[in-house]
Amino acid sequence: VQGGSTNIAEPVAIGNDLYVIDKGARIISIASVPGGLQTILDGSSLPANVTLAGNAGIINIAGTSNRVYVGFYSSTLPSGFPAPAPLPSDSNYQAGQPRYDLIYAYDRAPDGTLSNPAPIAAFDAATNGHRGGAMLVLPDGRLLYARGDNLGFNYDGLAAPQDPGSTLSKLLILNPATQSVEVAAMGIRNSQHMTYADAAQNTVLFSDIGWTVAEEINEIAVADLIDNTVIENFGWGRNADGNAREGSFYVSEGPESTATALGQAPMPEAGFTQPFAQFGRVDYAGYFAVSGPVVSATSFLNIGMLFGDLVRGVLFATIDGSSGTSN
Repeated sequence: VQGGSTNIAEPVAIGNDLYVIDKGARIISIASVPGGLQTILDGSSLPANVTLAGNAGIINIAGTSNRVYVGFYSSTLPSGFPAPAPLPSDSNYQAGQPRYDLIYAYDRAPDGTLSNPAPIAAFDAATNGHRGGAMLVLPDGRLLYARGDNLGFNYDGLAAPQDPGSTLSKLLILNPATQSVEVAAMGIRNSQHMTYADAAQNTVLFSDIGWTVAEEINEIAVADLIDNTVIENFGWGRNADGNAREGSFYVSEGPESTATALGQAPMPEAGFTQPFAQFGRVDYAGYFAVSGPVVSATSFLNIGMLFGDLVRGVLFATIDGSSGTSN
């Protein structure tokens, strides 16, 4: 089943295999030797009653040696899921057609193939808007999942990112055993990739695609994520003072064509987690979307993190690596 265009997500290493998602063609493949791709999931091998929608029907993938999680964007809601987390009662999110973000858990065989999909969580989704979709398995086996704001580029996030009762613009912890969903952090606009800072898996790194001022690379301690007494806030959306935060800047209300930076927030700012690294969008007219980060204790000599732009292919780097703490 072909989608609208080729749309390759960042490859994900699971066990000894490298998984590649072509969101446009709606397939998941494994990089094989010599130099080819072996398709392991496509439109003919979806879970029952999943109907891929749009040109990015496969959201993302994450996993361990024996369990893999896959996200789908579907126009149908199969049985087995709890009631989907709803969108806000706001016409900005509604387009008349039902859409769902669905998360399944698969068994993973030694050859990397996937079987026995089990429903984990479902979310009402807008027909257009930022999916997010970054995934990472936590050390305790639960899944960390990033939801986008489900809005187009002309919106400043509105109220939902700062509402702890909404799943939009959040880092969520999904429990595959109980199908529960827990908000771990909020104020994230459109994160499509997460990784660990090192093999100890004490710190999560993730990129967040910006709107009008800054692109972000963020870090947060795993201990802070799983501590549900405090929900860390990365600032996107309408806060109590009327300002959105993008990077370390206050941003005026939208639309994007007229939104401006209102000034820089104090660093640190009480109640907010500011980015580990950021860079301005003013020198990159048009579409821009940060990807990564990538870290390596063995391959990088003078690079802390490597990341890039999905649109132009420009690479960026930090000299310093993660501090391992949240600010």
